[in-house]
Amino acid sequence: MISLREAVLAHLDSVHNRLRLSIGCYARVNQLPVDVLLQVFAALSTKELVKATHVCYHWRHLALNTPTLWAASLHVTTTRNDMLNDLLPRSAASPLDVRLEEPHGFSPTLRRALRLLNQHTHRMRSLELEAVSPENGKHLHYRKERYFALHLNLGVPSLTTLHITWQRPEWGTHRDDLRHALSIAVPTSEAPTAGAFASLHEVTLHGAFYDIDFLLLCSRLSALDVEIPLSFTLSSLLCVITGNPALQSLKLLFSDTGSREIAATHDPWEDIPKDKAVSQCGVLGAALRNVSLAGGGRLRDSVVYVQTVLFSVFDTNEIDRITGILSTDLDRASFFAPVQPPTGLELIEDRLILTGMRGYQRSLQGEEHDLDSELLRLPHSFEHLVVLNLPVGLWIDVPTTLRALETLQISGTLAHLLQPQLQISRGYPSLRAVTFNLLTLPMRRGVPRESLILILGLLSAFVGVRITQYRRPLECLTIITPARNQRELRVATPGFPVAAIKIVPSPHPAADDPWRSARVMDDSEDESRRRRGMHEWMENRRSLNEAERLRELEESD
Repeated sequence: MISLREAVLAHLDSVHNRLRLSIGCYARVNQLPVDVLLQVFAALSTKELVKATHVCYHWRHLALNTPTLWAASLHVTTTRNDMLNDLLPRSAASPLDVRLEEPHGFSPTLRRALRLLNQHTHRMRSLELEAVSPENGKHLHYRKERYFALHLNLGVPSLTTLHITWQRPEWGTHRDDLRHALSIAVPTSEAPTAGAFASLHEVTLHGAFYDIDFLLLCSRLSALDVEIPLSFTLSSLLCVITGNPALQSLKLLFSDTGSREIAATHDPWEDIPKDKAVSQCGVLGAALRNVSLAGGGRLRDSVVYVQTVLFSVFDTNEIDRITGILSTDLDRASFFAPVQPPTGLELIEDRLILTGMRGYQRSLQGEEHDLDSELLRLPHSFEHLVVLNLPVGLWIDVPTTLRALETLQISGTLAHLLQPQLQISRGYPSLRAVTFNLLTLPMRRGVPRESLILILGLLSAFVGVRITQYRRPLECLTIITPARNQRELRVATPGFPVAAIKIVPSPHPAADDPWRSARVMDDSEDESRRRRGMHEWMENRRSLNEAERLRELEESD
């Protein structure tokens, strides 16, 4: 029986809460309708929502009594396992949208977080898991438990999106063990499998997986982006594609993940003969709009074999975008047929991209010198090109006149632009914009460092002399540099080849480029004035030092 003291204290606490709530409602912001305030809360991240609960009692009362707020914005890192413990109960029975990050490698905190999430998989609507190993992960060699477990065998009827990125270090002799760090439990033959993944539409699996056999239970996938291990056969992959007739996007990365015995005993992914694939499977992927295949290294021949089989069972003429691997077995006439004639041609590092008039796109991956040779062998006419992106070394191989070209991008160095073989002019009457991607700049002792005025002068002169037939100044000259400079200039000088100049830093600087944290010497008035002042100070300093040295000599005499 409740004592009188406890009853009075409970009543006082209730009165106190009502008073705090009524006082908080007098604030003008709290006079907003509740549904409007909840819409504002719904736009907040998890961290911001937690802060909002500490603003006033009214906000806290409203947020804590709305489980959908916590279920729809559950974004935490494993370093805050206490937050995960608190937020999951707040979501009550609402469908969960979970994003879990582990920025400090495969740690015990990640294992505890997975164990906690395994208890709520039945009400998950989306799950994003990103675990990043540190560069120095030697502690992984001595862990007692080899695998992390994600249990999906308890049923995931509401799960629509599953994105897992399981990165790992690339060092040491335990690479295979590290890549087998995640185990996904799926329904077994003893458990009911019908409808186990009935709502799953998008799957992304990159990194280390013990197996991905649960994909065989999916039937409504529309997007699949997965790293294929050695243990997953080609016949299983074809079964997944056959069992998901609504599949629109298919991205496959073939890696050497798996036991070394599998790779040593037989050729992986070659369990179906090429000449029998169509007779056994028929034509697959009627709904496909995007196909991307990647992989190489010591398994390149096996990946090319898979590509040949898949292209034989797909109607490639009806697929909007295809990314394949350059090989001698590729039927180039059939592969490039949908992009005739091409309106876009891009050669970017290890990828050759062609775009056709109807929006179809075909990409090939390979070594840079092989792609250069492939470009020169292409049977297409380039007279309809609107976009052209290529290295400066291939400038001499471009037709001298491209009447439809509007956008041109050239990649290379300033030294490449000054080579004698590039002195042939090109006529582009429809050209509107030019972009120079300067891959590197000299920053060695004894080599002069280019100033911004020198770079602008050389590239503007190149546009004015090497590119002709355009009737008006180009709309924009964009210069992408590995340095941190960023400027935008408007040019009003008559006769200048461009009307505007943009200088932007490279979005993907090389890790070993010293210019990543440096700037090209700027020749603006303010900076040149500061340099003049510095030179004057240095000259005065030299004069003072010389005068002091002469005085010391006189005193010694």
